[in-house]
Amino acid sequence: MTRNRGNPVSVDCYLSRRLDALGYFGDFTPLDQDLHLHHLSSGITLDPFARQLLVDGLSALGLYLASRPHDEHVGWTISLQKPRMNLFFVGSPEDGSIIGRAFTEEGDVLPRDENIFICQSKRAHGDGHESIVDVQGIDIFAMVESYERRSEQKPSRYFSKGSRIALVQALPQEDSSWLDLLTAEEAFHIPEESTAQHLGVRTFTLRCGCDARKIAATLLAAHEGSIDLLFGADPSLEVECPRCGARLVLTREDCGGTSS
Repeated sequence: MTRNRGNPVSVDCYLSRRLDALGYFGDFTPLDQDLHLHHLSSGITLDPFARQLLVDGLSALGLYLASRPHDEHVGWTISLQKPRMNLFFVGSPEDGSIIGRAFTEEGDVLPRDENIFICQSKRAHGDGHESIVDVQGIDIFAMVESYERRSEQKPSRYFSKGSRIALVQALPQEDSSWLDLLTAEEAFHIPEESTAQHLGVRTFTLRCGCDARKIAATLLAAHEGSIDLLFGADPSLEVECPRCGARLVLTREDCGGTSS
């Protein structure tokens, strides 16, 4: 994905003084299109349902990242039981990268008693943080809402209108019950409010950042640091990026060795 930069998605942030809330708005159509091209080039085939969950998760993460500190890196893992699949997403507002992958093969997904949502985050200076919550259903946006409310104590709602997606977050206050009654029409009206303040724009692109040398380091560590043990008699190997599924050709030179 490093070699193919996609089309950027802009997320606008507004402060609604009327609602005492923050609103984030983006059209993720370019990301959807780039994901389609990435799957074609990588030979990845997903059924329409799994693909839509992947697009929804990428859209939700893009809006979520727009609300986070600039130097934070975030990864989500969502384990679903019916249908059984794992969804993995990672991104950062620091470099504007965002990527995701769906695992649907039976051997890739462990059976669990319930669906779970795992969020792992780390800032440039500080320890990493992990939070795990059980979630219901198959609506990715509802899962993220549940996570934000329960783990971050941050009342949030996601809305869609055509190709546009919005995230509305209530600012800390005694009563945020109004957010449960907010409609999509009201949410998308926030940028048009006379007292709304535009706080800025963050841009995200479908991009993994994987390369052969990074994957080589991981594989070598799993093979006792031995290039010969990893390659055997072969001069190269085709490997798969665990984050995005891209297929890369790994050579002995990538591992610091020489051709046989």
